[in-house]
Amino acid sequence: MEEHLQRNVNKSADSSLNKHNPKLKIETKPFSIKRFKQAETLKEKILARIGILFFSLPFLGIFIFTYCMLYCSFYLKFLTVSIAILQNFIPSRVKYYFDFVSFFETHRYYKSFTCICEEEIQTENCLLPSHPHGIIANVVSASILNGFSFLKKVEIFGTRFIRFIPVGGLFARMIGIEGVDNKNFKKRMNQRKNILFIPGGFECATITDDTKDKVYIKKRKGFIKYALMFGYKVHPIYNFGENKLYYTFKKWKFIEKIGLFLNNFKLPGIVFIGKYLIFPRDDIDVCTVIGKGIQFPKIENPNKDQIDKYHSIYINSLEELYDRYKNEFGASEKLEIH
Repeated sequence: MEEHLQRNVNKSADSSLNKHNPKLKIETKPFSIKRFKQAETLKEKILARIGILFFSLPFLGIFIFTYCMLYCSFYLKFLTVSIAILQNFIPSRVKYYFDFVSFFETHRYYKSFTCICEEEIQTENCLLPSHPHGIIANVVSASILNGFSFLKKVEIFGTRFIRFIPVGGLFARMIGIEGVDNKNFKKRMNQRKNILFIPGGFECATITDDTKDKVYIKKRKGFIKYALMFGYKVHPIYNFGENKLYYTFKKWKFIEKIGLFLNNFKLPGIVFIGKYLIFPRDDIDVCTVIGKGIQFPKIENPNKDQIDKYHSIYINSLEELYDRYKNEFGASEKLEIH
């Protein structure tokens, strides 16, 4: 009975997606497909833009802090400094704030938003590496908040830098971002938790090009090691359209070199401009695809050869996932691996 119902769900989802995009041909039917239209009414558009602003608060925190320190009254300065101190005592996600941000339906800001999951995700022991980072990781964030209901229960790992941005770190912590470090990986994997993170980090953000699809993954092998140590199932994620949401300055090669240099010190190094300066473009079709899982064997102490082997398997799986959908979502002919 359940299989029959699932076939009907898949058939309905495929038909819905193909209706909007007749060119889409999926050889193997995904487990689920959702497609969201862009906000149409004035109220919906305003809510979606407010949602974008709330999502940007973790990144804008340093500017808010600096402005308050320079121009605000003593009382506002005191309040700002107090928030910057108290944010360090927030251990994890604040459900009420997470639900509050979800209410604004950020995913309806874009021209269209499609969510595809190629197979059912287990409730535990799954690693979900997301690519590319883009400028602010808008697409995967919208997928977590509104696209896939099961992603609301995963652990979200992000750079420790964002958790300590004065004021901005408060919003990052309340949304549920934990530090992407060895200690957290081991802790959460011992608990068999599902984990979503962006392997490319700041380097992937720095190489973002609005004319090409790129990922930074060649030197990112730590998560492969932990997936082997704990026998995790690894699902690659690709976010189509993420790189196009802001304009980058790739003609000036020195900017990228400076950015990559700053990345060595765990600092962001991106230069970009969006709609009204800080907003992402709203004329882009975006899509998050969660690929089929790769079941890693459990190897307590994996050696370099074993890590390299499964790292190559992972990259091949990511490229295959990209190739399956690149034509349907206007991506580059080839995914650049850095």
